[in-house]
Amino acid sequence: QLEREKAKTDVMGNELRIYRDKAERAAQAQTELERTKQQLTETQQWTERTCQLHQEELQSLRAAHSLRIQQLTTQQEADRTQHHTLARQSVADQIAQLQATIAERDSALKSSQTMIDRQQRALVACRSFLGQRGGGQEDGSTSTSPLLFDALMESIQRLAMVEM
Repeated sequence: QLEREKAKTDVMGNELRIYRDKAERAAQAQTELERTKQQLTETQQWTERTCQLHQEELQSLRAAHSLRIQQLTTQQEADRTQHHTLARQSVADQIAQLQATIAERDSALKSSQTMIDRQQRALVACRSFLGQRGGGQEDGSTSTSPLLFDALMESIQRLAMVEM
């Protein structure tokens, strides 16, 4: 009788260690997932602020360029009146240069917006995963397995690589 009780106690002790190990791994995976989620949120906030700064800079540049184009257009009209063919060509070149600069800034703004979109999709995937993980595991726990966490991180990385 005592041997059977000791054997039961040993089995229960082993099971308790197994469950404790699983709980520790799940807590570690949850901590890492939360850290990743926080990093994604911070990156998205930084990217949104950077995009906002790009937009503000672009608006300022557009206003300055618009004023400069008006000045150059006025100068071009004066040059035309005085029949200065070379001066007219120079003004046209400057206008073309300013328009090219505006196009470059527009491209940078679109690039920033694309980066924000990518990060938002990754954050949505992460949040979706966090919402789905509460369904439970075979052992009755509701924590994320390390394999599932690794698969999520790999999917997010592949999404970011594909969209670049």
